[in-house]
Amino acid sequence: MEDLGWNFDDIIEENISKQEPQKQAASIPSSRSSLLPPESTPSWSFFNEFHGISDTSFLYALSDRNACPKCQKPVKYFCYWCFEIVGCPPEQVPKIRLPIKMDVIKHENERDGKSTAVHAKIIAPDDVEIYPWNNFPEYDDPDEVVLLFVGKDAKTLSQMPQASFSKLVVVDGTWAQATKMVRDTPQLARLRRVTIAPRKTLFWRFQNKDEHHLATIEAMYYFFREYYDAYEAGTELDTVEASGLGRGHMNFGKDVGQTDGLGSSSQSASTTDVSASTSASTARPYDGRYDNMLFYYKFFYEMIQGKYRQDQGKRVFNKRQREGYIQYDDE
Repeated sequence: MEDLGWNFDDIIEENISKQEPQKQAASIPSSRSSLLPPESTPSWSFFNEFHGISDTSFLYALSDRNACPKCQKPVKYFCYWCFEIVGCPPEQVPKIRLPIKMDVIKHENERDGKSTAVHAKIIAPDDVEIYPWNNFPEYDDPDEVVLLFVGKDAKTLSQMPQASFSKLVVVDGTWAQATKMVRDTPQLARLRRVTIAPRKTLFWRFQNKDEHHLATIEAMYYFFREYYDAYEAGTELDTVEASGLGRGHMNFGKDVGQTDGLGSSSQSASTTDVSASTSASTARPYDGRYDNMLFYYKFFYEMIQGKYRQDQGKRVFNKRQREGYIQYDDE
C-alpha cells in the first residue's frame, strides 16, 4: 500500500521495525511522547455506541517496543507476523469466539503495518487464519464458503440461510489489490458473495475512495454484527461465552487495509427473508458479543483523535483526509 505522506506514523508504523530479529527479548525505549489514557471512552468518541468493547486504557502505558517472544522482532502492542501479544500480559487483551471460521487472504504488497486484519487474528485466534494470496488453501467444499465482496450477485445475510455456509473469506489489500485478487483467482471468483449495509469508515489513513470504503476490520466487524441480527437475535446463546466479555466488562447494551468497503453495498435487501432471525417483536437487542473485534481499532482511533485534539492549532492532520475527521470540540 502506498504511503501517502501521512505524518503520524509514530503511532501506528512504529509497530514495524527494520531491525534484524534480536537474539534476546529486550525493551526498546521510545523517544516519542505518549498521551495520558482517558478514564473511559471519551465523550467525543464514536465508540461510545459500542458497549461491548473492553477497556483499552492500559494500552496507553505501552510506550516501548518489546521483542516478540517468537521471532524476537521489536514491535509494539502485537506482532504482525507471529500474532503474539507484546508488552502486556496476554490475558489483558480480550478474546472472542466467532460463529463461523474466517480466512483472510492478504495481498503480498499490502504492508503489514497498514493492515487492520491482524486485529481479528489476535482477538479471535481460534477462528481466524491469515494467508498470503500466493499460498492460501484450496476449499474442498466451496459451496460452504462465502466471500465478503461487492458485486451484482452479492447477497445480504438476510437473504442467505444460516446453514448454507460455514466459512467467511475476506480479501485484504487496497481496493485495486483486492479487486485483482478476486478477478484473477478462479477459486475466489467462483465463491458466492455476501455484502453488508453501507456505513462510514473511521479509518485514519487517507484513501482515494469515498467514506463508505471500510477498513478491513470494520468490514469484518459489521459482517458479524449483521450475522447476529440475521441468525442469533432469537437464539439462546451463552452471551458471556460468545462475547468474551467475562473479563471484567459486563456492560452489554464500529482496510480493507486501506481498501476496504469490500463488503459494503447499497443494494436493498430482498423482501423475502430466508434467515433464522426472528421478528422485531421477539428478537433480543444486540448484546455486544462481537464488539471486541474493534478493540485495537478503537484504541488507535481514539489515540490519534486525542493527539490531534491535544495539539489543536499546532499540528494539522492529513489535508487530503475528509473534512471534519478530527473531532475538535468547536466542531
